[in-house]
Amino acid sequence: MAQDADRILGLWQNETKDKVVEIYKVNGKYYGRIHWLREPKNPDGTWRRDIHNNDAALRSRVLLGMDVFRHFEYDADDEEWDNGEIYSEYSGNTYNAKMWLTDNGELRVKGYLGFLWFLGRTNTYYRKY
Repeated sequence: MAQDADRILGLWQNETKDKVVEIYKVNGKYYGRIHWLREPKNPDGTWRRDIHNNDAALRSRVLLGMDVFRHFEYDADDEEWDNGEIYSEYSGNTYNAKMWLTDNGELRVKGYLGFLWFLGRTNTYYRKY
């Protein structure tokens, strides 16, 4: 069963092709960190930072290497990773989330507020080797 859960490990590119997230596992939970950005630096050559974070103390974090998927657990019955959260570096907001693989191998990540998963937004990621 762990082998099924681990099939999401690796590199995934978002649909706009400006970010690659590396999904990794720690103590049975799944996380995703920003592995690559099309534009990791600002025009002045400084690293892009988490400037939209709601916590002012975290706004100086460099985006590259930052976790944006956190605490996902594999649910074998539903064949999805749930009870996680995603962080949007564009808005500075954190959302509850779940992930699943489609039949053609796409990774779908759905973020939502509270328990209203049916009202959330879904992003698609593609396996990047």
